[in-house]
Formats: sequence, C-alpha cells, structure tokens
Amino acid sequence: MGDLLGRPRFAIDVMKLFISHAPGTTQADSQYREWERLFGHDDWQQRLSVLGAYGIDHKTLPAEIETSVQLLTQVEVGARLIAQQYGVPLIPEIDGAAAILRVARSLAQRRNRGHECVDFGFLDASVAILTDLGLPTGVTTQWTRGIEVLACASRPSWSTTEIEDAASSLPLAVVNHILQSISGLSTVGDVLSAGTAVDWLLQDIALLLSDAPRTGHTAPISDALVINPHVLDQRTQRVLAVLDVRARHFSGALEADLPSFISDHFGPVRHMVGIVATGLEQRGLL
Repeated sequence: MGDLLGRPRFAIDVMKLFISHAPGTTQADSQYREWERLFGHDDWQQRLSVLGAYGIDHKTLPAEIETSVQLLTQVEVGARLIAQQYGVPLIPEIDGAAAILRVARSLAQRRNRGHECVDFGFLDASVAILTDLGLPTGVTTQWTRGIEVLACASRPSWSTTEIEDAASSLPLAVVNHILQSISGLSTVGDVLSAGTAVDWLLQDIALLLSDAPRTGHTAPISDALVINPHVLDQRTQRVLAVLDVRARHFSGALEADLPSFISDHFGPVRHMVGIVATGLEQRGLL
C-alpha cells in the first residue's frame, strides 16, 4: 500500500516527516522542498517519542491517521520558521504539540465518524501537553471548548461564545501561545492568533456567496445551511460580529514590522477580506 503521495510505505521507523504534495504539480514545488528541509530524520523519531509520552502509539492508529501524524503542515512549518526567526529553543515538544493539536482538531471536525477512541486520545494528549508546556489555564480551556463544539455530532447552536472559541482554537494560534510562553513573542503572536481566526471565519462566511455552497466546512454557517436555513440570518450576524472584531485586530497587527514569510502567508487572507466584504455588501448581508 502506498502513502498519500502514492509512494511505497516503508517501515515507519525509517520514514521522514513530509509535506503532502506531489513534486512537479505547481510552481511552489521548490518552496515545499525548502520547508521539508527544515526537518531532519531525527525529528520523526522525536515526534513519535513525544506522542508516545502522551499515550499515542502510532502502531495502533488507523492507516490514514498514522499518515497524518507524519505530515508537515502550516502548523508545524510555521512553528519552526517562527522559532528559528526569533531564536526560540527548538524543543521536540513544540513540534509534537503542533502535530497533536492539528490531528485532534481534524478528528473533531469528523464528528465522531468511526474513530471515537482515537479522537478522545488525541484530545486528552493535547490538553496534557498544553498543560505541561505551562500555558495559561484560559488558553487550554478555550482550546477544549473549541474542540467540543466542533465535535458535536448533532451540530451545535453556535452561540457567539462557541464561534469565538472555535475561531480562537485553531492549532497555529494555540502553538503561537506556546511560543509566546517560551519567549514572549507578542507582536507576531497577535498576527497569528487573529489571522488564523479570520481565515477560518472567512471560509465559512464565503459560503453565503456561493450559488452551490459546499457544506463540508465544520463551522456555523455551514451547519445552518445543512440543518435549518431559517436560522441563517441570526447566525450570520453572530459570525460577522466575531469576524469584525478579529479582522480589526488582524489589520492592526499587520502594521507591525513582521518577517516577510509571515506577511506573505497572510497576504491571501488580507485579500480575501476585501472580496468577501464586497460580496456581502452586494447581497445586502453587510
């Protein structure tokens, strides 16, 4: 059996962390390879060690989740780029926490469709590692609340607090809190926290601008479109209220002197804010 790239699967202990992107498909190939080179073969073993310390044995995971554990995404790459930029110690627990948080949220958004034991295992591991890394109780509590609302199989009511919790508990934003706790990176932290929240909320709001919206995005608007369009107006206003606050924070944070890779990363998000705002105005929703 091959991995997600169609490559043969070898013994897991000789594998390396990788980005799920087939070479030769886009002009960004060289950038992906450059990001992969931020990680060495030892980092895969270190990640397994961290996961194992928090009760996750990769050998017992379903194949697709085992592969996900091996991936590098914006969470892990972003954490490493920022750590190197600002001289934050590259302890294995940072990468381990990034992977655990990412998989925990991904599983939560499946809403208990087949891997309940694994879901709870990653959630428990995420809370444990965040606690051990010394994050404020409020950050860990908000992370847990965000996961719980995302995982709600009956689809939540999505109050303003629930929307805020889910928007604030994206893995990159939570990893930012870890980096802040180690080195006090307040400026870049503001951009990461606000920018990731704006990105997630924009993806949800953008469904209102589509003639045939895809409702697989686990979020307030998507849920309303699936369950009961009659609650859409009220829910839209809640989402827009949270988005407005986050977008203002995001815009202000972008004025800081930031490394180019952070500004570049959030360039599409900043561009999308204007597109969505214009679309909502044209439809009388804003």
